[in-house]
Amino acid sequence: MSKTDLGLTLDPTQMMRVEDSRPGLVRAVLRDGDDVLAEAAADVHVLAASQWLLVPSQVELSLEMLAAHVQPNHPALAPVMDDASNRLRSMTGDGSFVGYQQDEERVDRTVQAMVAAIRARHVRYSVPPASWSDVGQKVRTPAEVLDDRFGTCLDTATTLAAALERVGVRSMIVVVPGHAFLAYWRVEQQLPNVVMDDHTVLRNLLAEGQISVLETTMLTDEDQDASFEDIRRASVDKIRAYGLSELFGYVDLYLARSVARILPLPARVTRQDGHVTVVEYQVERTDPAAYVPPVFDGSAARADDETPPRVRQWKNNLLDLSLRNRLINFTKTAQFPLFVASDGLAEFEDVLSAGESIELLPSDALPAVVRERGVQWASQLPDADRTTLFRTKRQLFADAATVNYTRKLQALAYKAKTVVEETGSNNLYIALGSLVWSIKGKEVRSPLILVPVTLKTRARGGTYRITLDDAGASTPNYSLLEKLHAEYGLRIPELAEPAQDASGIDVNAVFAATRRAIMGAGVSATIEPTVDLAVLQFAKFRLWKDLDENWRELSENPLVKHLIDQPTEPFVGAPVDLDVTAPDSALDELLGELPVSADSSQLQAVAAASEGHTFVLEGPPGTGKSQTITNLLAKAIADGRRVLFVAEKRAALDVVQRRLAQVGLGPFTLDLHDKGSKPVEVRARLREALAQRPLVDTEALRRASDNAAVSRGRLARYAVQLHAENAAGRSFYSARNAELATGDTTFELEVPLPMAGTVTSAQLHEIRTVLRELPDLALRAKPRPDHSWAFVDPSDEAADAADLARRVTRFDAALAGLPSDDVVLEAVLTAPTTADARLLVAVLEAPPVDAPVLEEARTERWRSAVDSLGAETAGFADRFTDVLSVLRPDVLRMDLPPDRA
Repeated sequence: MSKTDLGLTLDPTQMMRVEDSRPGLVRAVLRDGDDVLAEAAADVHVLAASQWLLVPSQVELSLEMLAAHVQPNHPALAPVMDDASNRLRSMTGDGSFVGYQQDEERVDRTVQAMVAAIRARHVRYSVPPASWSDVGQKVRTPAEVLDDRFGTCLDTATTLAAALERVGVRSMIVVVPGHAFLAYWRVEQQLPNVVMDDHTVLRNLLAEGQISVLETTMLTDEDQDASFEDIRRASVDKIRAYGLSELFGYVDLYLARSVARILPLPARVTRQDGHVTVVEYQVERTDPAAYVPPVFDGSAARADDETPPRVRQWKNNLLDLSLRNRLINFTKTAQFPLFVASDGLAEFEDVLSAGESIELLPSDALPAVVRERGVQWASQLPDADRTTLFRTKRQLFADAATVNYTRKLQALAYKAKTVVEETGSNNLYIALGSLVWSIKGKEVRSPLILVPVTLKTRARGGTYRITLDDAGASTPNYSLLEKLHAEYGLRIPELAEPAQDASGIDVNAVFAATRRAIMGAGVSATIEPTVDLAVLQFAKFRLWKDLDENWRELSENPLVKHLIDQPTEPFVGAPVDLDVTAPDSALDELLGELPVSADSSQLQAVAAASEGHTFVLEGPPGTGKSQTITNLLAKAIADGRRVLFVAEKRAALDVVQRRLAQVGLGPFTLDLHDKGSKPVEVRARLREALAQRPLVDTEALRRASDNAAVSRGRLARYAVQLHAENAAGRSFYSARNAELATGDTTFELEVPLPMAGTVTSAQLHEIRTVLRELPDLALRAKPRPDHSWAFVDPSDEAADAADLARRVTRFDAALAGLPSDDVVLEAVLTAPTTADARLLVAVLEAPPVDAPVLEEARTERWRSAVDSLGAETAGFADRFTDVLSVLRPDVLRMDLPPDRA
C-alpha cells in the first residue's frame, strides 16, 4: 500500500496523512510542515471489493457497509428496466416509473413488474455459505446474477434492491442468521436510523402496510409458477417462521445514501474488446432530515391528572396494573390458544358477535388428506386451510390433543361456571390479538380485545362449542390502556372507543390504529394475530371505569366527599333520631304508605332514608333487615326514584326480590346479576314494566285511608294513656312490665287506693328500701328461748307473712289491753313457751284468785293435789263410761251444787 493523502485539511500549514507501515495496519499522522504533531495506528481488516463480512462486535457497521453492495448504477440493470417498463405498461397502461408520486398500488405494480423482469432471466438458486461471520460472503454484482444466472438469498436481494433504487422505490435489506430478504417501502417513508435491530418496528410497519417483504429466493427458477401475491404471502409466512427474535438487523438503503453517505461500489464492466469501464454512482448532494419518532421519557406522565389521592388509591385497588394481572401479563399458563388464520381475526370476531356457535376440535383431528401432506398438528396448518374450515363448517382447532381435549376444556368450563356462581359475572373471554412489549426489561404479552363467551358441550364426551355471551359485548383491554398511559403517557382513543362494524368491533381498524399509536410514541411493541380462550378477571374494571369517569359527581355526596378529603376523621352527618319510645304521627302516616308492616325503629330508618340521611342500620338475624330494605325500595319507587340495590351474596338479592314480588313490585325490578343482565332479559323486563296498567279504586282507597286514620288516632290516644305517668313516675305500661318481671317471686301487700294515687316516688323508694332491708335486720335478732317472741313457731308452714302480720297486730293490741298489774305483766312477758302462755290465758280467764292461791300454785303440794285430782277425774270417766263418753275440761266451769241437786 503506497502512501496516500486523504486530503483532510486542517489549515494551510497542518495536514493529517494516513500512511501504511505493513498490511493490516494503518497509521494516521498529523503534521505541521515537517513536524509531526500527533499520530495513531490501528489494525484494519481489508476486504475484497465483492466480499461482505458480518463482524459480531460491529453489526451496525457491517450492515451499513452492506449498502455498498447495492449497485443501482450497474449497466446490467438497463435491460431489466426496459423489460419492467413494458410489463408495467401492459398491467396499468403506463410504463413510466414515478416512484411515490401516486398511491401504494402503483408502487406495488412497479415492484411486481421489476420482479417479473428479473424472473424472466431464469436465475438459479445458489446455496450461501454456512456463516457470514468468519470469512464472509462474496456478493455477486447485478451482472453476475442476471447474466451468469446464479444467486444466493443475499445476491438476489441486493440485485432487486439495486433495480428498485434505480426506479425510485426505497428498500431495506433484512438479515437474520443464515438468511437475508428484502423489504420495500409502499409509502415515501424511512426508518428512524440507518440500521435498526428492533423487530417490533419491522413487524408494525409490515402489519400497517407501510412496507412489504419479498423472499427473493422465489425469484429463481425453482418458483417460476408462483405469482407475485404468492411471493408476498409466502414471504410473510417465512418471516413468521423465522420469528425475527434473533434478528441481526436491517438497513434502510435510502438513509444509507442520504445520511450515512455510503455510496455503491463502482460498477466494472469489461467490454468485448477487453476494455474495462468503471461506472460510479452519482448522488445528489442533499441532506434530508430523517423522521425520528418521539421517545417518551416519563417526565410528563399523568401531568394532567387531577384525581385526588384517595380516589387514585381506590382506582389502583380496583385496577391492578402489576404483572400479576393477566390482562397485562398474559402468561402461557393462562392461555388456551385457538388456531385462527392470521388474517381471519376480523371475520372470526364478526361471526362470534353475530351469535353463531363455533365448534372447537382437537389439534390432531386433521383430515386424512391433510395428514398425507405431512401436517400432523393444527399449528402447522396453512392459513388457507384454517379459513376454509372456518367458513364452511364454523370449526376451529384448539391447542389440545385428543387424549387431553375433554379434560382441558371440561376444567376450563367448570372454572368459568364457578366464577359465575361466586361473582355473578362471566369471566370467560376470547382474547383477540396480543400486544408484545416490554415492561422494565421483561417481555410481556397483553390481549387487545376481549369477547365474553360461553363454553358448552352438547353431549357428554362430545366436542365443545363457544358462543357469544349476550350479557356482555366485545370490549378493549382497558387494563392495558391504563398501563400504557402509566408507562408511556400514551392514549389510544381508537382502542379505548373502538370503531364498530356490522357485527361487533372493527378489529382491523383497531389493530391498525393501535399500531400507528405505538409507532408514533416510539414504543418497542408489536401486535400479533393471536386468539386465546381464557378466564380473565375483568369484572372490577366496570367499577374502576365508573369511578374514573364519575368521581366528581360521586364526590357531591357528603359521605363520599368526607371519605375523599378526610378519610381518617369520623363522619358527622345530619342527626338521625331513632327514639322509638316517643310516638310520632308522621311515622304512623308513613306506615300506611309501606307495603310491609314495620315497627317504630324500622319506620325511623325508612323515614331517615327518604330524607336523604346517611346511616348504617345494623341488626342480628331475624330482626327485619330485609323487611326494612323492602320498605325502603318501595318508598323510593313511590317517590319516583331509581334505586340500585347491591349485596355481597346472591342469596340476599333473592330474598329482597321475592319480598318485592310478594307486594306487587316485581315487574318494576330489574335483575342485573348473571343471566338477568343479558340484553334479551333486560328488554323483556322493560317491556313487562311498560305494559303495567294498574287499576286504582280511588273512592275505596280514600275510605280505607280514612278508616286507617281513625284507627291510628284511637291507637295513639290509647298509647298516650298507657304511657301516662302518675305522681310516683309510674304508668300502666311500666307497672305491668314490673308485674310481669316479678311474677310469683314476691308476696303482695294490700295497698289502699288513696295511697296508690298519692304516694310519691320518694315515698315509694323509701318503702321499697325498708322491705328490701327487713330480712337482713330480722336475721340479726336471733330469738332466745325466754324471748317474748318465742311463742312464734317458724316451722308453721300454714302461717304466711300476712297471717303473721295479723297475729303481731293482735298481740300488740292484747298487750295494750293488759291490766297495769305488774305481777300479771311480768307473768305474760316471762312465759317461755306456748303452753305457758295458754296456761296463763286460762288462769286469767278463770274467776279471780287471790294472790296466796297463786303463790300456792307454785308449790309441790299444789302440784301433787292437781295430779291426784286429775287421776280421780280420769277414774271417774272410766267408772261412768256409759254416761260420760267424753269428759271435757269445760265441766270444771260448771256450777256443781245445782248439778248435784
